[in-house]
Amino acid sequence: MAPAPRFPPPETWSHGGTAQMSGPGAAAPAPAHPVTPGGYGAPGARGYAAGPAPARWSSGDAAGSTARGHADQAVQHQIRQAVVHRVQYANALHASHYWDLRRTTPVGPHALIFLYASLDPRSTNPRQPYHEIKAASRLFRDGSEVRDLPALLAELCEIAEGYLAGGGVFDPVTQMTQAGEPMPAGARYVGVSVSTLLGSGDAVGTEPAGVGGTGIPGRNLVVMSDDNVLVVERSARAHEQVVVNSTAPHFPGAGVEYRSWLPLTPEQQVHPAWRWLQHLNQLVMTGQERKLALAGSAVGRRRR
Repeated sequence: MAPAPRFPPPETWSHGGTAQMSGPGAAAPAPAHPVTPGGYGAPGARGYAAGPAPARWSSGDAAGSTARGHADQAVQHQIRQAVVHRVQYANALHASHYWDLRRTTPVGPHALIFLYASLDPRSTNPRQPYHEIKAASRLFRDGSEVRDLPALLAELCEIAEGYLAGGGVFDPVTQMTQAGEPMPAGARYVGVSVSTLLGSGDAVGTEPAGVGGTGIPGRNLVVMSDDNVLVVERSARAHEQVVVNSTAPHFPGAGVEYRSWLPLTPEQQVHPAWRWLQHLNQLVMTGQERKLALAGSAVGRRRR
């Protein structure tokens, strides 16, 4: 049986009411593992505390059919666009917290973000539904045990596996985060992201030359529930375009493009954090599938 989860309880700091956290202990660093679109580079076999493969996000029951293919692609692309906007904002907020708390209770260079999509109630065109993205996140108190991103993600995966052991449920909103937006009833998990502040290598080095947190550039690694991955680069200069590298195709709209969308580069594909982030994504989806199955069983029992 897998060990009991060792995740520390959420701890609220006094600064501005911002919820922060202590980081879990580090695991052994993972070797570089190339990203493969349509699959995942999780360690070991698929048999980790797993049941049936969880369903991916779809815009309706007919997802993937020839008739709905174009519409589904448009929905998926709109969700990816909204995810990019959301993680860009989260990374900037991460930088702001880093700067504001650097002399009192400093936060680490990495933060965790779970992403959920729901139909925007203001969307009026059923042929072009617009989905908004809600996020639940966790910052980590700075320390040597949270600066190694692959090691940090490996530990988080071990914790998630502990929740799933013995047929249990893993729900990151309640079990791995301590700050989040209200989730509409219809919100569905669409991906997980790591926000990293950049300085020297993958960690923030000297204090930024800019004013406050705006002088800290950042990057988000994103694994979507459809197995596509994104790298979102945010410059320290607000007037510069955000650059997105993705395994998913980009479909230009009729409006002005204010982001650069490019294919994932070979260098980005072998980032050592991918294998663990993809594994965590799969664990979340397994947990979501079990949560839905348990809810369905409870409804069936009440009806009987």
